[in-house]
Amino acid sequence: MKVIASYEKPEEAFLAASRLEGSGIRAGVRDAHTAGINWNHSAAIGGVRLTVLEADATRAREILGILEAPRARRATCPQCGSYDLHIPLLVLIGLHFRLIPSLQNQKVRCNNCKAQFRFCFV
Repeated sequence: MKVIASYEKPEEAFLAASRLEGSGIRAGVRDAHTAGINWNHSAAIGGVRLTVLEADATRAREILGILEAPRARRATCPQCGSYDLHIPLLVLIGLHFRLIPSLQNQKVRCNNCKAQFRFCFV
């Protein structure tokens, strides 16, 4: 089985699975119970995952309107493009609890070129 999408809420994954099964594609939902019980850990486990057979993956993405598999985004240094960053603990805590206003004055340092820049959300 191949994961074609990840959802924050179990209900969204079950609706997508139902839509695929209505189109003749067998679909499965993984980690729905864990995300339902521990909703605040949903992102940590990768969300609620929608799976289909390898052969049906392309067609399933077309039915759901998913252009390509989602890719993880990583923070990079704006000057040198390095991934080797020193992110203060306060920034990580703010990200975890979604405390975006508390991150306004925090700076990230690049370990490669020693540049400092503000952490920003896209």
